[in-house]
Amino acid sequence: MQQQFILGLIILLSLITTTGLPWQICHKIGQPYLVNLFMAVVIILIHLWVGRGGIFFVDKSRLWKRMIPVCGLLIWSIICSIFIHPHGFRIEDGWFFAVGLCFLLDQSPLKQLLQRTIITMSPLSIISIYGWLCPSSVLTAMLVIAFAITFFSPLSPIPINGASKGTEKDGEGKYSCLCVFVVKYLPIVVSFAAVIIISLHFLIFDPGVKKQGRILFDIGHGDTSGPQWGYNTDIDKSADAGHGRLLDFLKAYGYRALTSAKPLTHDVLKKYDILLLVMSSHAYTRQEINNIKKFVRDGGGLMVIGDHTNVDDVMASLNPVLEGFNVGLKFDIVRVDKSIKANIFTAHCPMFQGVNPAREVAIGNGASLSVSLPAIPILNVGYGAFSDIGDLKTGPDQAYLGNGILDKGEKVGDHIIAASSKYGKGRLIVFGDSSYFQNLALYRNYKFCYQCFDWLNRMNLSHRDAWFIFSTFFTGFSIFAILLLLPVAMIIYGQGIQRRIGYGIIPAIIIAQCIAFVVNNQSYPALDHKKLGQRVLFDFSHYPQHRTYWEDSDNYPTSLDSLVHQTLRVGLHPSLKYKGRLSAQELKGYDALVVSSPNLPYTRQEVQDIQQWVSHGGGLLVLEGARKETIINDLLKPFKIQLEDKPLGTYYCQKDTDGNDFKIPMSFTTQRFIKHPITQGIDSIWFMTPVVVKGGIPIAHVYDYPTMAYKKYDAGRVVVVGDNLFFANYISEGEKGIVDYDKVYLNWNVMRWLTGISS
Repeated sequence: MQQQFILGLIILLSLITTTGLPWQICHKIGQPYLVNLFMAVVIILIHLWVGRGGIFFVDKSRLWKRMIPVCGLLIWSIICSIFIHPHGFRIEDGWFFAVGLCFLLDQSPLKQLLQRTIITMSPLSIISIYGWLCPSSVLTAMLVIAFAITFFSPLSPIPINGASKGTEKDGEGKYSCLCVFVVKYLPIVVSFAAVIIISLHFLIFDPGVKKQGRILFDIGHGDTSGPQWGYNTDIDKSADAGHGRLLDFLKAYGYRALTSAKPLTHDVLKKYDILLLVMSSHAYTRQEINNIKKFVRDGGGLMVIGDHTNVDDVMASLNPVLEGFNVGLKFDIVRVDKSIKANIFTAHCPMFQGVNPAREVAIGNGASLSVSLPAIPILNVGYGAFSDIGDLKTGPDQAYLGNGILDKGEKVGDHIIAASSKYGKGRLIVFGDSSYFQNLALYRNYKFCYQCFDWLNRMNLSHRDAWFIFSTFFTGFSIFAILLLLPVAMIIYGQGIQRRIGYGIIPAIIIAQCIAFVVNNQSYPALDHKKLGQRVLFDFSHYPQHRTYWEDSDNYPTSLDSLVHQTLRVGLHPSLKYKGRLSAQELKGYDALVVSSPNLPYTRQEVQDIQQWVSHGGGLLVLEGARKETIINDLLKPFKIQLEDKPLGTYYCQKDTDGNDFKIPMSFTTQRFIKHPITQGIDSIWFMTPVVVKGGIPIAHVYDYPTMAYKKYDAGRVVVVGDNLFFANYISEGEKGIVDYDKVYLNWNVMRWLTGISS
């Protein structure tokens, strides 16, 4: 009994680890991967224990039949423990882990314990799989209770000596064939069908009724982040924080997106299908609030975008509007650690269908939301974020921000940063941060943005819809049948019914997920990138030295945000590739490819695919300085261009504000460049880390050495810059605005020439 208790305790600790609770303990020391290491060690110990007491006692003739399913499950549990951050509520990992162990064991106390664990953990696993964003504290408490019920269950008590009290055959002999069938199999069949039907009820999205896509962008209650802040080549009137490109994006997909400063009357709203309230800084009248509620209740879609700590009075302006929808902005700022990618969790909803929130959603620091039913959270951040409560003393000039430090009483983890709701026939989405669809972040959010507006552009189906009558009726019937039949069968028949139902839940859920996947893809089709027009791919899959703010906020001055932003300014649509190899099929969807100081070599096949893509009309831009030139030269070899391995410039020391020495590259400004569409309107070119570029046609020189070149290659074009900081933020356009106008214009010219906009 002592061994059983110790083993049970180890299993409980490993399962609690999957909820992310230990991250709260490790939050201040900033070492979350220590928890992963602990979890990996625990699971390996359990495997060794099981192997010692179980696998060597299995009939060797049947061993190979067990090893096929069990190896996948056990290896998966180890991979999860090592490579996945323990911030999430991954109850299903422990669930599949318990199932995998059961496959290894013959009848034993451990197997019976794990079989009970499967049953009692099933509801928690379903909660996690279905994407219900429960607080981790609630899930942890439920897990402990479920395990206690499992361990101390009065059903089929586990004998200390490991012998089972009776066998299934003994139980079967007590009943006639009909009784055995009814008691033994009917609850299993009903439970199997019930799990599928209940799953479909929650997994299949309401397809709704599509509307005409008429969008009203309200600019009459403040212009803090309005669409009038466009994103074009008129630099003085452009701004990263605006939503001008959002309107362009929506128009590309057939929406009629208009702006209006008129009061939101009933006559105005009835002409539209979706209403956008973005960073409103002036209060809405009571009549306007009532009109908005009626607009949504009658089938309209409402998107509300706020921000942290009542900045620009957005909290005071928007909360009265949201009050009737059971959502509100809190007076705080959720400081998200962007280096922890697994810290972001999404609900099972159309907005995040096929979207990886860590890679495909640009999440900034905004306010957390208070949410109550019928509104539901759709986007949460876990233990890598904390709520920094606002400070009224700092005043509006400093946006009422707190001190940026985790103080006593400030909550760590489980913060809702986006929510949705159905209200009458209409729908609502609320964001606590204004970053998602701003000009500087939209390129990260194409798919997410499309799916949000696609969901809002649908009117809820009425309660008379046949599918919802069917699903609601059978869901209720299935729950009733389970509550009535399952306990009776378990009491009469004992352990065997638990095992069968426990194993049956897994294929039932898998079947339901497959059905839901097909149905949802039909109702909510994926984003068609072809409608975006000309696209530019930034290759981050080869781990470049310089990335963007969203990937590396600590090195913003040397990041490539400016290069991405200038691509947007000239009407192109950038996309980022984070992992995987470049292929010919993937490149067909793009007009230009940007490669900047990669740290991972390109394979021979990748080089061939890029060469063929360029020869068929693609545009290739390569940026590299005096570092690891062999990587870039292998890529450039088919184009007969290469970079020298020695820098033309040197580094010199400066002192920072604390008096510490740091090195910066010596800059070079040159007027030696040829006349070409790339250099049109340019007075001078500024280099930071120049190296010699051999091959192609030189565009610019430092001293007498070519440092920038271009080449036409069949139907395609190539531009090579021997400077990996050539388009860095602190050289062209940073947080303080335009640094070098010539560099910005040069950026526009390069992207236009590569994509064929200019000849």
